[in-house]
Amino acid sequence: MTSRRTSIMLLSLAACTVMTTVANASPSTSWKLYDLRDLFGQLPPPARVETPALSGYARSSEPPALRERSKPTPDSVDKLMGRLLGNLSLDATKLFPGVYGIEGEEAEHDTLSIMLEQVRSLYRERYEVELLWYSVPTKQSPGIGDPVTPAAPVHRHRLIVPRRTPTEVAQVSLHTYVSGIAPVVATGAMGYASETRREESGLRVSILAGAGHETESAIPIQIDGVLRQVTMGKMSGPAKGKTSGEVATDETRSMAIELPTVSVRSIRSLLHVESGKPTALAVVDGFTSGECIVVAASVRRLSQ
Repeated sequence: MTSRRTSIMLLSLAACTVMTTVANASPSTSWKLYDLRDLFGQLPPPARVETPALSGYARSSEPPALRERSKPTPDSVDKLMGRLLGNLSLDATKLFPGVYGIEGEEAEHDTLSIMLEQVRSLYRERYEVELLWYSVPTKQSPGIGDPVTPAAPVHRHRLIVPRRTPTEVAQVSLHTYVSGIAPVVATGAMGYASETRREESGLRVSILAGAGHETESAIPIQIDGVLRQVTMGKMSGPAKGKTSGEVATDETRSMAIELPTVSVRSIRSLLHVESGKPTALAVVDGFTSGECIVVAASVRRLSQ
């Protein structure tokens, strides 16, 4: 009997030992802080697609009107985290814009850290781009891909862009004009209410640097956009209204307003340019007879 009891006690002890070993062998979990605020100025605007929810803050109680007024850049970081966490067993809570507290197994933390570093590496390579446009006589226009020496006056726009990321560039002036006049009739008097609109004048393009195979001396650059000129001109015409009183009469007045004439030139180019040298990307008809407009750019890779 004693031998049987001893056997049962040994079996129970062995079972406890196995259970303890299995429990100790399970992956450990930890809570870590992730700071993604450096991605605010790098990620593109978020795409309008459904993304996995981040537990703890995805079901926001914020009113829709407030969410619509939120800046798109933090939203891009939220959506990025949602997509990266979609296949991981991590519990994420948003603490502040771009700052997250995440709990899970160490292996899952390591995977998330690797993916975030890969995302950062996509936007780490940057270029300095100087965009220029100027007018020259048609007979002196350069060929596409030729190095250029801009003639004054020159419009310049210099900026830093990430590699293979479309970057919008706008250097425009807004012209406001009266688009319509409606008579307003009151007792014994008549007035006019005007409606206004605006037109852009200048350059608006999208720049894509590093869009293709790149060598030590040649950098691919792509631009796509429009160049617009607005010319305001006066136009007059009759404006009719009716006064009210004991005797109703038709009254016709002549009014002069300024209306715009808009000229548009489309710009599209994809070239390999020599690093640091202004190069003609597009040549289009100018807004003045006998002239053309040269759009050029210089590109230089920045050291990391």
